Amino acid sequence: MRIAIKRLRYGSDFFAPCFAGSGGYLRGLAKLQDLLGELNDLAVARRFLAIEDAGRERALLSRLVRGWIAIEKRPCFWRTAR
Repeated sequence: MRIAIKRLRYGSDFFAPCFAGSGGYLRGLAKLQDLLGELNDLAVARRFLAIEDAGRERALLSRLVRGWIAIEKRPCFWRTAR
């Protein structure tokens, strides 16, 4: 998921100058990518260092859900431009 969002973000960044109104969508993707990166860091720490931080993980997952819903509601800038 993290890698798919990364690819979508970088592809969107590349084409964004061709479309007006891409900023909000790109900011949303950047937030999702950051959240997924933090969750990945926690997963790696848990696996290699036996670190448990369930509170932080729950908070990140909550933010991820809200961010995901927000990006789903936002129209794709490349579909709305004519």
